[in-house]
Amino acid sequence: MYAADWTVTDSLTLSGAVSWNDGDNDADDDGDFDPLSNLAILPLKVSILGGYQITPEWDANFQVLHIGSRDRSLNAGVDVFEIDDYTTVDAGLGYDLPCGQVDLQVTNLLNNDYIDAVSQSRFGLLSNRRFGAFGR
Repeated sequence: MYAADWTVTDSLTLSGAVSWNDGDNDADDDGDFDPLSNLAILPLKVSILGGYQITPEWDANFQVLHIGSRDRSLNAGVDVFEIDDYTTVDAGLGYDLPCGQVDLQVTNLLNNDYIDAVSQSRFGLLSNRRFGAFGR
């Protein structure tokens, strides 16, 4: 995983992270390596986050999350499913109170229809447990 944080100004911060894993396994010790299952390896994950201190009491934030697709294990016959890619955008506002903070967060601003990577891995008897993620 690679991550970076950047304080652009006293009021604006940006950060991001990239994570990618892959691997092969010779489960039957025959010298033929197959891709690891989607149950063991998550696809590419990219996240970008930002925060802005509007006033001493008000702050704003955003997040863009991209999960990549992965079909290597499906193509090799290791899995019976692939992971489809999706992107979400979230944003929020916060207000500091004398006794805490009030936050308003809106998720999936683009109202994309997607099934998260964990739910996509449900197949067979669990295939009826594949729920779409929440819209906005």
